[in-house]
Amino acid sequence: MEGCVELMDKLHQLQQKDTTIEKYQKKIELLLMKAGIREELRITIARFQSGLRYEFWDRVELLPYNDMNDLVHMWIRVKQQLMRKTSSTKEYPNMSSSQKEGGIPLQIKKTTRKKKEKEKPLEK
Repeated sequence: MEGCVELMDKLHQLQQKDTTIEKYQKKIELLLMKAGIREELRITIARFQSGLRYEFWDRVELLPYNDMNDLVHMWIRVKQQLMRKTSSTKEYPNMSSSQKEGGIPLQIKKTTRKKKEKEKPLEK
């Protein structure tokens, strides 16, 4: 069994790194429970936030939340949103944002026009 000092050190040094946000949340809750620490929610949330990866934090920090579960769900939604945007820019890198929302990419329009011109019979 780990001593209280070791648990406090683990809790203080805990970072999300490569784990999912849900696993990170569970790890913090488990360490708090094992160490017998009861703290205000705002302190637990601050501890949680300090160990999060920074890649989405600038978008999440501006959104309102009531507890850690709200924060975790927002984090997941923002991550999914950014992943969708990233994947759509990889599929059509030369497409404007209006085209991604339903328009036809410029390259496809040009190709279609060229094919139609080739198919026209020559007039004599």
